[in-house]
Amino acid sequence: MDCQGEFSIQIRNLYKGYYDMAQGSDSHGQRVKINVLENVNFDVREKEFVSILGKSGSGKTTMLHLIAGFLKPDKGEILVLGKRKAGPDKEIGVIFQDYVLFPWYTVYENVAFGLKVAKKSRQEIEKITMDCLRHMELEAYKDYYPCQLSGGMKQRTAIARVLVNSPKVIIMDEPLSAQDKITKEGLYRLLKQYGEKQGTTFLMVTHSIEEAVRLADRVLVVNDKTIALNVKIELESTRNENNPDFVRYINLLHSAI
Repeated sequence: MDCQGEFSIQIRNLYKGYYDMAQGSDSHGQRVKINVLENVNFDVREKEFVSILGKSGSGKTTMLHLIAGFLKPDKGEILVLGKRKAGPDKEIGVIFQDYVLFPWYTVYENVAFGLKVAKKSRQEIEKITMDCLRHMELEAYKDYYPCQLSGGMKQRTAIARVLVNSPKVIIMDEPLSAQDKITKEGLYRLLKQYGEKQGTTFLMVTHSIEEAVRLADRVLVVNDKTIALNVKIELESTRNENNPDFVRYINLLHSAI
């Protein structure tokens, strides 16, 4: 399968299951495996922002972990940037709901951590880190520790720690779910600006239909272990929740979940 520079992510005939301890073993003494995902197929184009919706337990997070390389599929193929996934790599950034910050490091030190691991020069680390802190509106807080930050600032720091490594693909597992509406609005704006500037591909799991329609170029709905709906969001980049077309997408997606 040739990616030809057009797709950042390609998923073909993906299956993933887990052993169910409550089920015990079958008549042949084999442990019973319950599929979470079956025959999942979709593509994500370069620079596209795709959101994944679905009920709790539908397999959304499992799908992200497969794409990130944290899990291996039982069957099927995952290509990221034209390469078959064999495990985590630096071209994919992952942003979780939890901040996962080092409490003994300042904001600057948390964000610069990956660059230090990559053995960048001191000058490179300082320039790249400060540029990222400015973009995420954290420059004034660079010497603060996580315990001194609000929840929104902690999440911006966690996001900055991923962005600073300039990954070509960023996957996000409900990164904004713990934030209030005003904080979310600011994070929406910063993520969209970064993506447009860097040409980044985003894949985000969310429980919020409104969040998916507000941010995404396309929305996938996971239901019955596969992709039940794949819809392009044809709205202007600045989106108004009172727009009849916005409401129409909300109703369409709600009916599919």
